[in-house]
Amino acid sequence: MRAPRSIYGRLILQLVGSAAVLAALLFLLFQSFARQLAVESQDNILRASATAILESVSVQQGRVVADIPYAALAMLGNVSDDRVFYAISQGDEVLTGYDDLPGGTGPATVPYRATSVRMVAVARPLPIGGVPHVITVSVAQTQDGLAQKLTEISRRAIFVGLVFFAVATILAFWAARSSVRPLATVAAAVSRRGPVDLRPVTTPVPAEMVPLMTALNDFIGRLDRSLSRSEDFITEAAHRVRTPLATVRAQAEITLRRVDREENRTALKQMIRAVDESSR
Repeated sequence: MRAPRSIYGRLILQLVGSAAVLAALLFLLFQSFARQLAVESQDNILRASATAILESVSVQQGRVVADIPYAALAMLGNVSDDRVFYAISQGDEVLTGYDDLPGGTGPATVPYRATSVRMVAVARPLPIGGVPHVITVSVAQTQDGLAQKLTEISRRAIFVGLVFFAVATILAFWAARSSVRPLATVAAAVSRRGPVDLRPVTTPVPAEMVPLMTALNDFIGRLDRSLSRSEDFITEAAHRVRTPLATVRAQAEITLRRVDREENRTALKQMIRAVDESSR
């Protein structure tokens, strides 16, 4: 028959298992939040760079002129060593920059030149000869630096998850031991009692163990009453048996004094010994 698992073992298994699940969830949430934060930071810098370039665009003698400020692209270089691409377009025509840069408006990760880049585009209407033309500035950056940062963040997240799991495991062992300690206290209190000590158990226990203590004390009370009735029965039975045995013994002793034959005397003596043993 398979031995039942102890309450302590079940608590340890459940608490440690819960700690492992929580540690994994903590790692995934931490990594997801870090990735989202890193991507949003890169998008904000790309948008700021594109806006700075767009503000430098002007119309001179009917032509669109872009005097790209150094700080517009330098702010991207200060964040990481990734490559930066840009394009200034008037409608579908690329005025300057990388003419093969994919189009788009919102922040997006797109494939470009055998790699993936994060791209942001901003646009504004600019009057040329009294006719408004939409000028679009697209700025893109490779994501190697972002991947390195995310890898470093993942390592830190793993370390945090392991520390959390270790602390949670220690607390799980402490909590499980504290939970089963009242059972050990009650068991010790009962085992120290003598064979005739049937008093109710008054050891303080948690509220969850009150039904168990009530059932145990009820059982002890029923056992005490049952033993009392058994002792009364045995006492009454012994009294009722001793009286006829005493009569038989007295008659055997009287007969023994009157009998002369040795075999009869031997039989009477054996009968008296048997009566004495029965009385005891």
